[in-house]
Amino acid sequence: MRSTDCAHPVVVGIDGSDAAINAARWAIDEAISRAVPLRLVHVIPAAGESRSAGADELSAARDAEAVLHSACAAVQSGSGAVDVQPVVRRGDISLTLTDESQRAAMICVGSVGIGRAAGRLVGSAAVALAQHAHCPVAIIRADGDSSQRKRIVAVVDRHSDSDEVLHRALDEARLRGAALLVLGVRRWDAGAISESELARHLQRRLPDYPDVAVQKCITDTATEYLVTRNESVQLVVTGCSDANKLTRLVGPHRFALAAYPNCSVLLIRPS
Repeated sequence: MRSTDCAHPVVVGIDGSDAAINAARWAIDEAISRAVPLRLVHVIPAAGESRSAGADELSAARDAEAVLHSACAAVQSGSGAVDVQPVVRRGDISLTLTDESQRAAMICVGSVGIGRAAGRLVGSAAVALAQHAHCPVAIIRADGDSSQRKRIVAVVDRHSDSDEVLHRALDEARLRGAALLVLGVRRWDAGAISESELARHLQRRLPDYPDVAVQKCITDTATEYLVTRNESVQLVVTGCSDANKLTRLVGPHRFALAAYPNCSVLLIRPS
């Protein structure tokens, strides 16, 4: 990972759900690779907000402590030593995590699919982060398989962030010992990329990644390609122009529909 990431922690939103624990486990390698802490953030409503009359603030604090204790135990039981920093913050979940993203190398949340929330973090909070975060956003499927049998996919077009998307995708492929599929997307008109342009992107980056197996393909849209080819994918890396397509990539809850790849997504946003 690049040195500019190393000043900031990897942040995970923790809400007590299994999906959030899964995201925290996924983020361990991200933190270790950058030699930065793993910051586990649990958000509770500000005093006097979103709680019934007479609610016990001390009870809320104890609940938060229990949620973070469980998350820390799950992370520390995994392989690899990582510096875990549990944090309780008060406020609106989406606004608080967006604020956290200003000082993060990456922010991660768990999901069982957009369309139904796992705890309080996924769904609207994930969409808000995709649109407003100040760092890359990882939405990690709770039912996803991160095994090396599944490839990582980079979605590349003519938008200005495409070179950074490719760079991050190569980093992820190396980190997770996975092959990389680079999809050059025509995207109707403005964002269309040609084979020669895609080849130039790869020529700039691939010499630094001789250990990563890479294939490339030109397609109309990433979701169409992934669904029609029935690709086995653990993570799609894409740019901020896809923030409004998040639900199409992450997929619905519980069951797979033909229009959804049902995979984890790493959305690259400008730092």
